[in-house]
Amino acid sequence: MAENESGLTPGRVADFLVRAGAMLLASACPSHRLEETLSDLARRFGFVAHVFSVPSGLWLAVSRPGETDQVMRIARVGAWSMALDRLAAVDAVIDEVVAGRLSMEEADTLLSRLDRAPRTYGPVLEWLAGAFAGAAAVLLYGGRWFEALMGAGIGLGFTVLAGFISDRHHLRHLTPFFFGALAAAVAWLASIVEPELATQPLIVAGVILFVPGTTLTVGLHELVQKNLVSGTGRLLDATMTLLSIVFGVMLVAAMAHLFGSTPEFLTRRHAETVPFPVLVLATIVAGLAFSVLVAVPRRYLLGALGSCLVAGGFVQFAQVHFPQASLSAFFGALATGLYANVVARRTGRPAQIFLVPGIVLLVPGTFGFLSFGRLFEGDITGGASGAFQTLMVGAALATGIVLANAAVPPRKSL
Repeated sequence: MAENESGLTPGRVADFLVRAGAMLLASACPSHRLEETLSDLARRFGFVAHVFSVPSGLWLAVSRPGETDQVMRIARVGAWSMALDRLAAVDAVIDEVVAGRLSMEEADTLLSRLDRAPRTYGPVLEWLAGAFAGAAAVLLYGGRWFEALMGAGIGLGFTVLAGFISDRHHLRHLTPFFFGALAAAVAWLASIVEPELATQPLIVAGVILFVPGTTLTVGLHELVQKNLVSGTGRLLDATMTLLSIVFGVMLVAAMAHLFGSTPEFLTRRHAETVPFPVLVLATIVAGLAFSVLVAVPRRYLLGALGSCLVAGGFVQFAQVHFPQASLSAFFGALATGLYANVVARRTGRPAQIFLVPGIVLLVPGTFGFLSFGRLFEGDITGGASGAFQTLMVGAALATGIVLANAAVPPRKSL
């Protein structure tokens, strides 16, 4: 290739690949997509790259075709977040380099700026998104309008606190435990003031931003792709996060029991079905809120919202005809994956931008949270059964996404 003839060396290519790869990994890019993207990029430059990544690190070796001498690079990623704006921006830089419109030096400069750039949405918009996400979660889980208003307050307060804690490294790993306990404490106090209040949706509103449903689904997806190390790592990370949340909830429940409260406040909810107009409204609000929280680029917000509507619509349709939760999740993920790949092909951007917001509404995170809660309460049979069903739902989601990729392959590895 021309770039190779212009003096590119394996070391120069390796430096660029590891920098771009580390930024993609920090943006929660799935490992199998990252490895494929970097390998394809090296091939376009006329080099061979062997790439291995896990959620916390990246290893790669670059050589010229037919040569045994390799240049090795290693990068460790200490923290990662769902940042689709950065994912899209790095992908755009890679496209410009491949097209020959940017040199690697210019691309490095752009990546440095991106690494220091603030998120697309400022803290105020993210706080409001947290509030709307909390309110929508309450409505989706059968809460009433007054409880949705309380859920908005919980979502707002928890989002502000999460931003405060994320800036303090020594507190960051306590986030799941802290917010699980805080959500249970709010529900307990609310049940004392109003005994008929549906407190389970309030707990959901408090922890839904921290339940690692997406991590669980991505982990299962990577296992399906035979990326065993990365997939297992994500599954263990999701499990430990769930356990931390549940332990915080159960600690508060134990304290409440000392003061004479019954553990029923953890599971109290209204029995009636959510009206269809409320369901549609809550889905739209939740879709926009989660799109902001995962930093979907502004120009693709409508496309991300379409993903949420497709996911919610197919799940409702499947629930009518297939009572099994795993089948509903499968058809929802299949439809969402097909939609995301079609939109990605038309826009030339990573399919993750249009896939993640819809999948967030499909993940079995809250169901898994409640299953682990039954284990802590001593209901081994019910808890184990619920946890197994959660894994089945996650496997159904992963299978639906893989099938969608096979039916409508995306033009880009990302």
